[in-house]
Amino acid sequence: MCLCVWWSLVLHSDDYTVLESGETSAQTIDKFVEYGAEFEKHVQNLVINRYLPLDIVEDKDFRAVCYSLNAKHKAITKRTLADNISKAAAATRVQLKVLLQDEYVATTGDKWSSRANHSYLGVTVHWINGAWQLCSVPLGCEVHVDHVFSSDPLAGDGLIGDERAGGAASGLVEAMKVAQVAIKKMNNKNKKEAKSGATAILKQFRAAWAQYDIPETHVVATVTDTEATMNLMGSNMKEAANVDWIGCADHRVELASGWITIFFVYCCILFQIVYEHLTHHLYTQHRQSYG
Repeated sequence: MCLCVWWSLVLHSDDYTVLESGETSAQTIDKFVEYGAEFEKHVQNLVINRYLPLDIVEDKDFRAVCYSLNAKHKAITKRTLADNISKAAAATRVQLKVLLQDEYVATTGDKWSSRANHSYLGVTVHWINGAWQLCSVPLGCEVHVDHVFSSDPLAGDGLIGDERAGGAASGLVEAMKVAQVAIKKMNNKNKKEAKSGATAILKQFRAAWAQYDIPETHVVATVTDTEATMNLMGSNMKEAANVDWIGCADHRVELASGWITIFFVYCCILFQIVYEHLTHHLYTQHRQSYG
């Protein structure tokens, strides 16, 4: 029993004081019992590893679990947890900078939208260390706001309701002219947005490299999907940063398989049409021959 107490005090030497008489201060031990030396760290790891919301630490059921383990438990707040995570993130960035020193790396990026229609770009770095182990670490996931396509091809293009109604009322020809103008303006708008989006994505890649002190000369290649904006970004990346861009092979296969499927269905339909035509032709000749 004495050995266990001694070992506990050694492990947590910062959490107690020794009086002149040689006795341990009971107040400091109570403080250790109340706060728990590793509690906040374990809660932080739980929230990060399980992608839990920060306000879980203020949930009454979560606090009930904590109090059941230690009635003197001091509840951690959402603000404290956020501060702890920020400090841990800063320390991790410093460690990652050390790991990436003098390394030649490749990066991957993926752009996606949330349910709230907010666009994000995630960047991950990959490299092979001295032990020939493949390492991958996310560099960040930042909001991407410069590339938002309009869901309405006629929105904001100068074709107001009166013009639409007038076009429809003047007949099919006028309506087709309105549609052609709308499509042309939409295509021009999308091209401008794609160019703007590609420039913004390239800036985000370069900012991620700079944040971790990765020289652009040490970035061997960057891999993304083959969406139109990413294709344009890859071309700009080669020109501006002299970094090779590689389109995702899986994405290319997926696109190719889609076209192959469409082609196969088209051939089946065409074969069916030809077969029915020949069958009808032969049947007609047969009736004329034996009619």
